[in-house]
Amino acid sequence: MARVYLVRHGETDFSQNGIVQGQRDIILNDRGIQTAEKLGEYISDNYTIEDIVTSDLSRCVETGKIIVAKLNNKSSIHEDRSIREVNLGIFEGTKMIQLDKIRNKSKDYNAYIPQNGESMNQMSKRVLDWFYSNYDTMHNLLIVTHRGPISAILSKAENISLYDMNELLLQRKIIVLELNAGKKFFIEEVVVV
Repeated sequence: MARVYLVRHGETDFSQNGIVQGQRDIILNDRGIQTAEKLGEYISDNYTIEDIVTSDLSRCVETGKIIVAKLNNKSSIHEDRSIREVNLGIFEGTKMIQLDKIRNKSKDYNAYIPQNGESMNQMSKRVLDWFYSNYDTMHNLLIVTHRGPISAILSKAENISLYDMNELLLQRKIIVLELNAGKKFFIEEVVVV
């Protein structure tokens, strides 16, 4: 049985302060590093990881490297732009509350496209295209990415909207997916570390 392990990057100063990160390349803060270390220890003790893919943004690559250092194998990290966070355009670097106010006024939260950015629906399509194109080769794969891409994958698994996925996507969680034939998958387990 194939499994995929989804992990959101550790905390950054932007996320701690409610600032929109999007595709800005922000590094982990001290708490984010500590969280990644705890995740790495838990993953090493409880799962077999054969391969690791991260978003190419520093906060994910750094989280992945910290986790790899805790594993008892020689897993290498593969970076992929396709699983980057949603591009939030002109809102990147501003307070999250500003983006939420405008999105919430929109008739369709997931269809709203910020200037110079992409909608949640566009990001979801990008991520799911990547996920399904790699589906048959995923086996004990750890994916370290962002809230948006994880919500896209989980909303497909659970058949619920992207908007409704937010509560499940806090940092410090490992979400285990079981992959079945016919490109059907489901959430097997959620672990808070």
